Amino acid sequence: VFVEVGKKATLQKVFLKALHPEDNEIQALEIFLSIARDHPRFIEKYAALASAYAVVFDQPFPRDWPHHQVSNKDVPIDPSLPSQRFGELVKAHLARKLEYDPSQLSVTELKFVVDHRLPSSELEWVRNSVKFRRSSFGKIFASIQYDHPRLEGALFRWPYGSYSLSAIQEKGGICVDQAYFSSMAGKAKGIPTLTFVGQGSGGGHAWFGFLKNPGRWETDCGRYENQNYPVGNAIDPQSWKLITDDELGALARGEKNLSGFRGKAVDYFAWAMANPTAAFFRESLQRARTLHPAFTEVWKEEASWVERNLSDPREKRNFWDAWLKAFSNTVDLKIEGQKKLADVYDEMGNPRQADRIRSLIVKQNRSGRFDLAIKEGAEQIMKKLEKKLWSDAEKLFERMVKDFEKTAGGELYYGLVRPYVETLDRSGQKEQARDAIDFLKKRNVLDLGPGSIIGLEMQKLLQKIN
Repeated sequence: VFVEVGKKATLQKVFLKALHPEDNEIQALEIFLSIARDHPRFIEKYAALASAYAVVFDQPFPRDWPHHQVSNKDVPIDPSLPSQRFGELVKAHLARKLEYDPSQLSVTELKFVVDHRLPSSELEWVRNSVKFRRSSFGKIFASIQYDHPRLEGALFRWPYGSYSLSAIQEKGGICVDQAYFSSMAGKAKGIPTLTFVGQGSGGGHAWFGFLKNPGRWETDCGRYENQNYPVGNAIDPQSWKLITDDELGALARGEKNLSGFRGKAVDYFAWAMANPTAAFFRESLQRARTLHPAFTEVWKEEASWVERNLSDPREKRNFWDAWLKAFSNTVDLKIEGQKKLADVYDEMGNPRQADRIRSLIVKQNRSGRFDLAIKEGAEQIMKKLEKKLWSDAEKLFERMVKDFEKTAGGELYYGLVRPYVETLDRSGQKEQARDAIDFLKKRNVLDLGPGSIIGLEMQKLLQKIN
């Protein structure tokens, strides 16, 4: 099989392009070859689908898949091999049961179709019982009745036994169950989907996103606008690492643009990754990003090289300046570059410029990506606490609270309030810790009412201090 696949340049290219440096390449190849062996009629037409199975199933799924709010024993799981799953999905497509033709989607999109371990019985139940089509699929989230008694009783884990999709439809659920149902139902219908989690004014929340059209993701299905969620975090099933909705958009834009001369960027990147110790490694990466400036993986690989190999801070500054120009419209990546650039200015002996950049991060993201602004501000406060600058830390804390009191909610509590108060408590500064909580209450910053998740968390925090 290996020899036969090796003779077909198109198959090689699709599979090799799908690989990421963190993949288990040997295991991924074995999966791809097993699919080619078992399904010789379909491997060429559905090469991207086979590659998606290879790069998702090359490593074990997380132990708490699909999420930590349900017991593993209650989740219907089928240990079927990827080759069998591939055959079943192609069969479903040929029977006109899917909303997309898998042969027309990219590996990047198909990863979000195959990243589950549900048995075929669950998938068939969806295809026969769930009537939502792709054009209106965002409405599926609200079709699962919200289980208010569970929220009021603080029962955040699924309490009803079997976590089958039919059970969720029958009993209802909280947001994480609504998002899981929506996401799995989409995958059963061949629609790329993913679950997002985020913090809003009322605390934590889950919602889902799906591929509405090739290259166009809808990432706010069930994301309540009045709760002000700045960002959603999902999981990239190829690496099982976090990916934000901003990054997903950048990924989609990049995928759409990998044609013509930009496609050559992929070849330069692949050549660099195949020769990580060669003298031309960085030059190949630079050529790739010149041809395709939004190629995120190339920039990240070059950033790692810069951190390992460059000692001249001026050269580092030049790289991070270029990064900021490339990602001026992608907030997560822009802030990552700003933070690195600030560190470089510290290294150059220019702390004033470093502080100016860090303050700019907070200022530029007060209303949009305030989660990242809070994270940056919290880091500055923690540094002051480490140096025992209690008064300076208190002033900055109160200023941050005033800046974000109308928008931040859960992000403010988990990202700033709790770590600040806990650090003061551990440092013996109990009075200042209590002052911080009193300051929040006086300004009526957080939703601390009955049934509020943040209210319950605040009670635990107060008990800890007292």
